[in-house]
Amino acid sequence: MIALVAALPLAFFFQVVQPPGGYTVAGAVVDSVTGAPLSKARVFLGGTAAPFTTGVDGKFRFDGVRAGKHQLAVERIGYMRQSFAQHSLTSGLSTAVVTGKDQATGNLVFHLMPTAVIEGYIRDASGEPVAGMTVNALRAYGVGKNRRLGGSFVTSTDDRGYYRSSMPAGAYAIVVCGHPSQEIASVQPMAYPVTFYPGSTDPSSATFLTVKPGEEARADMTLRAGPSIRITGEVPAAAGDLKLSMSVAITAPSLLGGQIAVSSTAYVLAGKFTFTGMAAGKYHLQLIRNVNDQEPRQVLGAADIEANSDPSNVSITLAPPQKISVHLTLRGQPRFPKSPLVASLDPIDGTYSSSAQIGADGKGVFPYVVPGRYALQVRMGSMLAVESVAVNAAAQSGIEVDVPETGSVDIEAAASTATVNVAGRIVRGGQPQPEVLAILVQRDTWKKIGIYRSDQSDSDGTFAWSDLPPGEYLAFAVEDGEPADYDMADALRALMPVAQPLTLSGAALQKVELKVLPLPK
Repeated sequence: MIALVAALPLAFFFQVVQPPGGYTVAGAVVDSVTGAPLSKARVFLGGTAAPFTTGVDGKFRFDGVRAGKHQLAVERIGYMRQSFAQHSLTSGLSTAVVTGKDQATGNLVFHLMPTAVIEGYIRDASGEPVAGMTVNALRAYGVGKNRRLGGSFVTSTDDRGYYRSSMPAGAYAIVVCGHPSQEIASVQPMAYPVTFYPGSTDPSSATFLTVKPGEEARADMTLRAGPSIRITGEVPAAAGDLKLSMSVAITAPSLLGGQIAVSSTAYVLAGKFTFTGMAAGKYHLQLIRNVNDQEPRQVLGAADIEANSDPSNVSITLAPPQKISVHLTLRGQPRFPKSPLVASLDPIDGTYSSSAQIGADGKGVFPYVVPGRYALQVRMGSMLAVESVAVNAAAQSGIEVDVPETGSVDIEAAASTATVNVAGRIVRGGQPQPEVLAILVQRDTWKKIGIYRSDQSDSDGTFAWSDLPPGEYLAFAVEDGEPADYDMADALRALMPVAQPLTLSGAALQKVELKVLPLPK
């Protein structure tokens, strides 16, 4: 069971006594890979007026620092700006430096992580460079069958077929697509299919390329051209004023359920459209209504095709446009009444979230939502507790909503403004542990919505979770990785043997102590 320490005053966690003259925060900035001290690094300490610039020894020093928690950050040419003890360049979590009595802050080591580089040459089967191709480096999170793609780093090949891109360390899927900027020398028009590293057109045969901080990884690929085909189609019901306000976007399947755009838009004219210069393969077509920035994007129809002949003909049937609306009832007095009330659909098995601002009448409309499963969340300056959800014209379970590709979905929901703040400390053998990931999940819904809150312990072992709905939770103290590595059902399931149950009551503040336990193998 989790150790509750409600009998202890909050000062047990945070109070410090400041002597005359304040405290000192000092140390050195070093390269996390080589360990070499870094000169000309600008060190920022929260609450101080000016940064400190390191010399050849990489050392920095701030004197007269008030007691409390301070954010320490470094920026330097050739490195991304980073905070102290940041585990990854893709995670915003870091460790604050706590100054005060008995706090050791005079000999810190700031490990500055260099970015990684992926480079290579894209050539055709005869060894000739292919210029103007789009190269996507898609970062993977997690392990095993629950691995999913996150951010994308995009570049293109030059006249030598060469590309080079800097990015945070991690595992990446390299995907090449698009149309070359130079014509392929052939009597018959040719095109290149979407190709996955190390050189397959089958996503299931793709290999992830892992690159470490400061490492330059090579990923050469060979593209094999095939006959260029046309994809022609019709939209039988597209007439009148719709014919020029609609377009067809074409995508090709990529890794882990995502999709990659491989063509520019084709407009529907008199109910017909044409894509040219396409490679044979599988495509997903969406009929999209073009709207301005103030209106939501709408999908009016879709079709999955396998284009292998010239021309490949397809028909898309108009369907009711997608419209996802929400009617929200708010219970209680909000903590931040001037903050906007926002409902969001946070993806369970996708990448993109969508938000709807709720008006005075309690209603809102989500912009274009990619089909898939989502968790409904509500915020008003902080996260609120979703107490009930009812959905019309879509599958729903608890706070989970299954959004279809087209058609209208109406969501009725109620949210409570009651929240709890958690002041915590992470220990091992009774001693505070800094730089540890504190993960919180909802006990009954962790399989669906994953991590609910996360924080990283500061130099005195303390952390905080703010504005939590009362309820039953499971907590974990994890020394390695970042939240994205654990935000999947199987990853959390593996941690269950070290789960620490936590009940949050209606109290405004609750104090907890988490123990660092050996992780299951």
